[in-house]
Amino acid sequence: MGREQTASPVEEYEVDQYDAVSSSIDHLVPQTDDPSTPCFTFRAILIGSIFATGLSVATAVWAFRTNGTMTASGATFAVVASYPIGVLAQKLIPKHSFWNPGPFSVKEHALIFIITSSCSVPYGMENV
Repeated sequence: MGREQTASPVEEYEVDQYDAVSSSIDHLVPQTDDPSTPCFTFRAILIGSIFATGLSVATAVWAFRTNGTMTASGATFAVVASYPIGVLAQKLIPKHSFWNPGPFSVKEHALIFIITSSCSVPYGMENV
């Protein structure tokens, strides 16, 4: 008599886990791009530069300590802290096509992360 092929619980779990992760990402990350949304704005450059300068100073100060864990996670801190600051800047900066072109966007947030992560930990600093 033929035995029916059934999927093992491990295979079913992997598929369910993948579906759960992909559905979570679908809700958080937009699948389409709006080319009219500005990303290279004054407030993104300002916030990114402030965080980059602060993290560069912190890296230089804490580079010679034995446990410099703060400098390794500085860009992550900047990403978490920059969103509320960006929304606040959206409300405080006067409306203008250059200074404040509209609502704070995901593109500006990504640009802040790129600016901050490029200035946070210099390569080879642990060799000094």
